[in-house]
Amino acid sequence: MLSYNRLLLALGTLGLTMALSNAQNLVGNADDAKKIVETQCAACHGVYGEGVASLPHQAKLAGQHENYLRVQLHALKESKDATGSRFEMTMSPQASMLSDQDIANISAYYSKQPMLFYHLDEDFSAKRTQAATDLEKAKNDLAALEAKEAELKALVKADANNADAAKELKAMSRDLRGAKSAVRKAEGANDEIAAAEAKAKALMVRGEQIYFGGDMNKRIPACAACHSPSGTGNGPAAYPALIGQNYEYLTNQLYNFKTYKRSNDPAGMMRDIAERMSDAEIEAVATYIKYMQPK
Repeated sequence: MLSYNRLLLALGTLGLTMALSNAQNLVGNADDAKKIVETQCAACHGVYGEGVASLPHQAKLAGQHENYLRVQLHALKESKDATGSRFEMTMSPQASMLSDQDIANISAYYSKQPMLFYHLDEDFSAKRTQAATDLEKAKNDLAALEAKEAELKALVKADANNADAAKELKAMSRDLRGAKSAVRKAEGANDEIAAAEAKAKALMVRGEQIYFGGDMNKRIPACAACHSPSGTGNGPAAYPALIGQNYEYLTNQLYNFKTYKRSNDPAGMMRDIAERMSDAEIEAVATYIKYMQPK
């Protein structure tokens, strides 16, 4: 006999399934979604679903399967609090304001946008370029302060009673310490970037092994079995495309499955898999998926 809690969950799932069945019959109109996308979605996901660089924990939506987007938006809409199958502090209130037709339109719109992909070498090259720019600025800032310090010392030496110059010179010591610290930090950035790049490449190797081969000893199936070898997912089955997705978003969702915070996976499939994965394996798979390239 079903327990009371399990009965409630079963009834809730049945209700959501029936609602989804009716909603899935709606035809999405991408053009009608543009206003909602611009006012409600773009700030976190980008106008074209390309994502927002400063919000990597939010999903990139461009090119995602229309069916999957509908299913997720309905789950977010129906989840009023943490007891829901996919409650998100930001997204659930946003989704609650959408009609079934809005959801159909938004899903159609984002599914039609071209995917954009990360490139590991380009990412780290950009970081090295930024590090060089930061170092140059830090050195210039320090040089300017040292020049000012020399000027003030000359004034004080020429006139020991120059109280203003003496006061400013004394106050500069703190700024100089900060500037020297900034230079040291900037000088060490390249070493940190090199270490991070080496780590990412090692994670890519392990992540690729798990993505295509799983881990038989831990009963972790290959990701490719459901999400396809190309990472493009399975639209009719509502298995999402993963290729090029944000690392932070991927790790968050795997941890949500692992901790049962998210439970809208069919038959608990993703919860079962994520529960078997170590933190290192989650990190590796997310890194590999982020940098996957179209085939």
